[in-house]
Amino acid sequence: MGVDVARAAAVGTKLDALLEGMTLKDANMKRFIGKIVKMQRSAGIGNYNKYLAANFMFMIVLLGIEADMAGLFLSAGTYWGYDNIILRFFLFFFLGSFMFPLMIRTWVTWEPSEEKPQNERNDGRPGQNKNGSAHDKFMNKLNTEVRPSDPHGGEMSMLHWMPGVRFYLICKPSYDMTDVDATFKVNSLSSFTLGIYQIMGIVFTYASGLPFNIYVYFNIVTQVLNWSITILYYATPISKWMGAAANARTICRHYQGIMNAYAVDLSRSTTTAFRTPGQGQERQASMDIRCAGIKVAITQIIMDKFFADCDPALTDEATSILSKMRDQDVKEFVTILRNEAMSSLDMKGGL
Repeated sequence: MGVDVARAAAVGTKLDALLEGMTLKDANMKRFIGKIVKMQRSAGIGNYNKYLAANFMFMIVLLGIEADMAGLFLSAGTYWGYDNIILRFFLFFFLGSFMFPLMIRTWVTWEPSEEKPQNERNDGRPGQNKNGSAHDKFMNKLNTEVRPSDPHGGEMSMLHWMPGVRFYLICKPSYDMTDVDATFKVNSLSSFTLGIYQIMGIVFTYASGLPFNIYVYFNIVTQVLNWSITILYYATPISKWMGAAANARTICRHYQGIMNAYAVDLSRSTTTAFRTPGQGQERQASMDIRCAGIKVAITQIIMDKFFADCDPALTDEATSILSKMRDQDVKEFVTILRNEAMSSLDMKGGL
């Protein structure tokens, strides 16, 4: 009995030492990750609240354009009923001033898009490649979804100015710089044409002492909203933030896709381990090797980005810590790499 007690005590001591060592490793890893995150924050990397606000603002712009056009159609009967030749003339004039430039920009100056790579389908997604694993195909798809956006804008289509149809931009997998630029331009054109007519109607109603009905009040609200948006477009960098927000969301989804693939590999590896012995072992080994390879690749990237010019002793210490990377640590390091990529989006200053 005494021997068993002594042996149990020894085992308990070893277990405590093991747990203490694991706790120490966990603390070292957390401290290491925290230092890198602190370095990023001191450089202004990692705070993307303005992109969240910009995404919401894009929805407000869409709402403003629709409200402006709805306000015109609702109040046109009221202003027409004033039997004023000037208001009737400018109703057609501003409708034409709104439609004709958009039609010219959409069809007359339209140029075909650049030819897409052969490995992409018409929808921009990777072509069906019979070779390679499902994992490789998924990673190829992620790569083809991330493309540089043209800062000069792109083609304007009916999706950007057709009433009602414009809400497709909300259903679209991801809007881009072209959508932001085109939507703001349509909003500005709407303010300078349809908006001006509604302001004329409001002023005429007030000057003539006519009653303000619900449609005139609606015009007042839509004009305050749309002229605020127009002023923001020309006087602030909000449109640039929106374009960057579209790119930021694409990058976030890209890195989330990487983590999704990593989580699937871990899940499938565990499932394979529960199969009948001798079945699926090769596949499990392949997934384990891939997960280990991802950790090695992350280690190399982190070392290159943050410790390339450091003292050799510090470099060796960082390499030693990274070599102990656990599965739950991969997410933290991928987040760090995501923030590094997003930090290149928003250039300060400029127009």
